[in-house]
Amino acid sequence: GLPHDGVETLFQDSAGRIVIATLGGLATFQDGKFTPLRSATTRVVYNIVEDGEGSLWVNDQEHGLIHLIGERAVEHIPWSALGHDDHHHLRRQLRSGHPDHAGREGRRLRLGLEQADEAGR
Repeated sequence: GLPHDGVETLFQDSAGRIVIATLGGLATFQDGKFTPLRSATTRVVYNIVEDGEGSLWVNDQEHGLIHLIGERAVEHIPWSALGHDDHHHLRRQLRSGHPDHAGREGRRLRLGLEQADEAGR
């Protein structure tokens, strides 16, 4: 089942898998069943985006960026490592076209945000 009843964010990746962010963590929904993703600790997720390589990036208020490949969290990048104390500042900066000091992660997140914007139109 889901890690928590409080669902915050839903995202469908390019393979058709649905990723659900709850107040108690992440889960996937595929083939009619929910599977918790125990490799990633989340609390308040604002968005999930997919980069051009099929990796998922989770924007978590407390934990920063979480990079998922498949069902495994392979990277946790705190906001402080990106030169910020929260996700709002980085997101505004990425949308304004100035991801320079955010490095590779910032460029990937920007790509994902642009793809998410395109899909929403």
